[in-house]
Amino acid sequence: MAQVPKGYLPEIMIHKLPESVYSKIAAGEVVDRPASAIRELAENSLDAGSLQISIIINSETGFEVLDNGCGMGQEDLSICAQKHTTSKIEIFDDIYRLSSLGFRGEALYSIAAVSEIEIRSADNDNGSGWLLKIKFGKVCCLEPVSHPRGTRIKIERLFANVPAREKFLKSGRSEFYQIKETFIRLALANPGRSMELKRGSKTEMIFPGHFSLRDTAAAVFSAEMEKHLLEISADNTPLDLHGYICSRGLPEASRRHQYFVLAGRAVENRTLSAALNRACRDLLPADQKPVCVLFLSVPPGFYDINVHPSKKEVRFSDEDAVFSMIFRKVRRVFYQQEIHAPAESEGQKNCVMEFRGTSNESAQADPVLFPGFFQDQKRAVGFRIIGQYGRGYIVFEKDGQLLIADQHALHERINYERLLKKSRNYISVDLMIPLLFVRERSEIELIIERKNLLNRSGVEMQPFGEDTISILKIPSFIPEKKETSVLAELLDLLCRKHAPEPEEFFNDLIKRSACALSVKSGDILNIYEMDEIINSYYEEKIPAVCPHGRPYLRSFNRNEMDKFFYRP
Repeated sequence: MAQVPKGYLPEIMIHKLPESVYSKIAAGEVVDRPASAIRELAENSLDAGSLQISIIINSETGFEVLDNGCGMGQEDLSICAQKHTTSKIEIFDDIYRLSSLGFRGEALYSIAAVSEIEIRSADNDNGSGWLLKIKFGKVCCLEPVSHPRGTRIKIERLFANVPAREKFLKSGRSEFYQIKETFIRLALANPGRSMELKRGSKTEMIFPGHFSLRDTAAAVFSAEMEKHLLEISADNTPLDLHGYICSRGLPEASRRHQYFVLAGRAVENRTLSAALNRACRDLLPADQKPVCVLFLSVPPGFYDINVHPSKKEVRFSDEDAVFSMIFRKVRRVFYQQEIHAPAESEGQKNCVMEFRGTSNESAQADPVLFPGFFQDQKRAVGFRIIGQYGRGYIVFEKDGQLLIADQHALHERINYERLLKKSRNYISVDLMIPLLFVRERSEIELIIERKNLLNRSGVEMQPFGEDTISILKIPSFIPEKKETSVLAELLDLLCRKHAPEPEEFFNDLIKRSACALSVKSGDILNIYEMDEIINSYYEEKIPAVCPHGRPYLRSFNRNEMDKFFYRP
């Protein structure tokens, strides 16, 4: 056996790290910046039953957390910052039955190891409490002090004894942004608790205890977004969801305005975000992300919050079930929403507007664009077509409201929903005469390379020479006489730099088919065609946006009209 040359192996012996070293390492796992320390302390306050929590930022590495919770007596205070001390669990299996936010007994110990900390606390109403001072892990004093029921923790010189950690803190502005985001997550996850964030003596944000979840969400998302909040109600099932989602998105690339709450804590999980974004794919514009605060209810043992020491990430035992539940409930609330103008009096509801449409009422509806007009179809009651404006908008009234619809966007949504239903059981049909599309050679190569996307969407193709594609079969839901335009756009999509996902590609085919089947802005519509579109809108239960996420209907009531014209 060959000998290892002398000096080849380093002469290092295995040894046990002293507590002064491993405590700093452990602290870095739990507390990596001021915001994470504040989160840990605020969660302890919530677990203590606090109804009022104040966070005061004194400096870049100094802050205080005050609460009116149950507080601690001398005995609890004396050991609260020691490692592995907790009031939350006694045996390991208690982890899976937790109703509290923290349990490991590492937060205070970790913070105390890398800072100077003062804890004042009282567990009674007679004003007698205790003060504990710890300096970088070493207890300095434990003495009586006057203090109301609750706890006040003051942190100074965070990471002063860990220069490497302190060096990588961002600017004061950046760190405060993280603190503010942490504060928002805490407030949204715990509506009904009074929470205040101060920077010195200046109040930055405050959420009164009487705020509902909707009030809190409105304060976070803005008053304008509050108008568009849709409530998702609980179904009272073991795996459930409730909260609010906005029918308008934000043009941001991040998931910063998507808040998921589980067991009182805002959490992150790729499945949650993926399900939400998938559900809103044809309900919001492509450049917008959904905005929401959603509370998850899951059975005990169904999730694991211990994926990461910070407890921000969560893992589910059945990710598919969670995805399906979120997708279904989000879609349902969008399809159930109705467009309302502000409330009005009974007298105003009986108002009839004496206007006549300028359309040719003797004209006939186009049987290709309006097949329902030539069938026995139930007619919605209560609306009256007034006319068309600008060759792009249908003006009508219903229940005392004046409504203006974007004719193309509304008709496109109606057709999209109908084609979605047809696409569930579509068949591929042979073309009597194949369709030929001439393309650049580089594009032909891409199309051939990605032909499986066409095949999975019901389109059969084959090369026809060096620069031509021949389409032999198409899905049955592509509208008649619109095949060429729809397929040309589909091939354009296929020739982009990055190949689309199969489901996205198929959905795009349905959108393009619906667009081709719909009236266009600029088309002159007669009274029958407008009536058919509006009737279909009321008969079909459809979301309030077109397949590309744009709104298609605006309503006005008599109150708004009188107010605008200064009528009494």
